[in-house]
Amino acid sequence: MKLQKFICLGILILFSHSISLAQGIERKGYIGFSIGPSFPIGDFGSNSLTNEKAGLAKIGVLTEINFAYCLGKNFGIAALLRAQNNSVDVNSFSALTLSIPGISIDVEAGNWKIGGFLAGAYGSFPTSKTLNTYFDCRAMVGLVSVTSPSLKFTISDPFGSEWAKQEESNAAAFGLLLGGGFRFNLSEKTALLTNADFLIVSADFKDVKSTSSLGDNAKADFTQAMSTFNLSIGIALRLK
Repeated sequence: MKLQKFICLGILILFSHSISLAQGIERKGYIGFSIGPSFPIGDFGSNSLTNEKAGLAKIGVLTEINFAYCLGKNFGIAALLRAQNNSVDVNSFSALTLSIPGISIDVEAGNWKIGGFLAGAYGSFPTSKTLNTYFDCRAMVGLVSVTSPSLKFTISDPFGSEWAKQEESNAAAFGLLLGGGFRFNLSEKTALLTNADFLIVSADFKDVKSTSSLGDNAKADFTQAMSTFNLSIGIALRLK
């Protein structure tokens, strides 16, 4: 019996020691994957045809690979690779059909696409030791690639139909991201990420081509401000 008690005591000491070592491992950062909705705001989300700056964008989706690492106690660096996709609100053009009796307008549209790399400052502050929860914030800038949507209008009347099309266009721009959220450390190596942020981009599109069934060909330049409020949730691998 004494030997059994000694063995049990030894196992308990080793188990307690291994737990203390695991808790003592400092995890200063993470690399993770997140996904969530992207809400267009400002002119980008406007569906008013009288607003020349309207982007007619609808709620879309974002995916990102994110990295953060504390270089000191609370502050460090962050980086992310993000892709956003927002469709066009084609119902905005229904007012045109109603204003012209006997005419129907069919609209086909692509999507606004934003993707790129951003990096900057990161802050992490404990909010609950019991739940092992932290508030993380980040401010980043970077280079993004933006694609404007293709648009095709088919106008029909009792005598036939004609079409006009604007092709999609690509542009490079700088992006600014400001955001924060809560990180829940699920275990020594994994964490649950929640985040809310604003992404601000303004892109200049050059020589955007337009054609029509009447043989018209034209090129034009335009600038589009793209601001989105984004929510995401993800899982992360904690780094030493």
